[in-house]
Amino acid sequence: MTMNPNDRIRRQILQWFYKRNACATSQYGKKGSAAKISDVKKGLKEVHGLTQQQVMSNLTYLID
Repeated sequence: MTMNPNDRIRRQILQWFYKRNACATSQYGKKGSAAKISDVKKGLKEVHGLTQQQVMSNLTYLID
């Protein structure tokens, strides 16, 4: 069985949100769990080297 290459990206996105939430001190603010989409794209690019298109298409898939 061949694994969908997007599955790896989706796991990275979910892990990024999990870690952000685990380290949050509140819902909002500098160390909050809430995130603007621009922060999500920037964070995932820094940590995993994902492009904006990879983040948006897979994030949309996860939300749906």
